[in-house]
Amino acid sequence: MHSLSKSKKKRIIRDIIIGARLYGKFLVPHDFLIVTNDGKYHEVRFHKEDFAHLVGVRSYLNDLDFYKNCIKGTIAENNIKDQQHYDFGTIRKKIMRITKIQKIVYADAQTNLVLVHLHTKTQDFPLAIENTHDKMVVAFIGKDLHARSLRNNNQTNADQKKSILAIFSKEKNSKSKYSNCIYLKNYGILKDVCCDLNSKVSVKILNDLDNNNNNILNRLS
Repeated sequence: MHSLSKSKKKRIIRDIIIGARLYGKFLVPHDFLIVTNDGKYHEVRFHKEDFAHLVGVRSYLNDLDFYKNCIKGTIAENNIKDQQHYDFGTIRKKIMRITKIQKIVYADAQTNLVLVHLHTKTQDFPLAIENTHDKMVVAFIGKDLHARSLRNNNQTNADQKKSILAIFSKEKNSKSKYSNCIYLKNYGILKDVCCDLNSKVSVKILNDLDNNNNNILNRLS
């Protein structure tokens, strides 16, 4: 265990609040569909209760209350335990990554890779997404593939590494199809490798993508 002084707690609280608000705004409200270059679909999500674990800070609050207090900006030094699993340097690195975690799905996904069956020193994960630009990996667990680990990308021993063709989103837990396109590398390639895309993505979005693609082709001809 590692001791965390009062002054060090003050230093991390500001970034925890920033990270929680970004996490809550961009990730928690949505389900995400990641389409990889082999035409496979990977659905991932981010839960409020996982935020504390992603940050790596031990507190006297339960995981949901920790998240809520960070969102409200009321997380206090006395909420955070003096004895931590990680040293201050590791915690700081985790917190700096949490302030960029939305880039896992919202950044230019050409810098991101899907890792299938990620193996680490402490645990194996069925799926992970690596952001090579910001040198971080978010790993997912469970049947619903929810984010549970945030780490640097020096441990990327995976059975497969796949590039991303497209990312779609929808309201969390919605029974409807994915209704928003966040990232698209090349619509022509996407259509070629995903013949059943309309089973996952709304017809309106696909029609819009078709129209945009045709307009581009017409301008080039």
